[in-house]
Amino acid sequence: MPDDLVFSLPQHERGRVFWPHELRAHNAQWWLAEFGYEKWHERGITGEGVYVVIADTGLCDKTHRESGDLVDVVDRGFDGTGEGLDDYNGHSTFCSSAIAANPNGLGVRGVAPGVKIVTGKCLDRTGSGTVQSIVSAIDQACEYAAGKGPTILNMSFGSSGRSQAIENVLRKWHDKGVLLVAAAGNEGVESPDSWPGAYEFVCCLGAIGRDRKLAQFSNRGAEVDFVAPGKDMLLAALNGRYQQVSGTSFACPHAVGTAALLQHARQKAGLPLLKD
Repeated sequence: MPDDLVFSLPQHERGRVFWPHELRAHNAQWWLAEFGYEKWHERGITGEGVYVVIADTGLCDKTHRESGDLVDVVDRGFDGTGEGLDDYNGHSTFCSSAIAANPNGLGVRGVAPGVKIVTGKCLDRTGSGTVQSIVSAIDQACEYAAGKGPTILNMSFGSSGRSQAIENVLRKWHDKGVLLVAAAGNEGVESPDSWPGAYEFVCCLGAIGRDRKLAQFSNRGAEVDFVAPGKDMLLAALNGRYQQVSGTSFACPHAVGTAALLQHARQKAGLPLLKD
């Protein structure tokens, strides 16, 4: 395929918006207790020492970074779009909080609040990115993160076209030990051609709801490796707010956070790190 492809965010649902004072009355982070994450955190398994590259729409929302959930989470950022690092779309802020929001009582909590986030901004404010922006952001961010510690790459975007340049950069970092995780897409179809999730060396994520059934919107089939919560997720949004969202975009960071917990646990136990 030619490398003039455009990659974009899967179509996803954005629901009700919450202000911080409303969160206690609306305890919607059902997955933390029901999937056992709170017990991991109580035992000191938080993803500490693990670096997560979020290849998405930019550096998570400034208000959350300065006074809310995402204090001290961001390590560094790299911009492949030329737009500047900030997240003007909100999608990257959702994903960052799903993985790493601090359990500080001020907002939501991430699956792996001990990780460090490295931003690879490859999508612009419209949620679109080029092959060049994706390759540049991922390559720079993984180069930095992989030199620091165990690294996981979150890719909540996709395209029906296959790019050799993107395949090359992803294979390069996979071969260097970076875990690669991508969203399956939200068309609700069987065995979609959705890249990068369709690469055999990328872990592809579908979405389930609280009932643990596959969400109607989630793509499915042989290319989907795992499923994770991705329906009715209450996450940090732009301008210091919170929002209920649904999509495989949010199952993907959930799985990334889970992988970070496993890497942290294996490090503490003196076991080899996961490679795939």
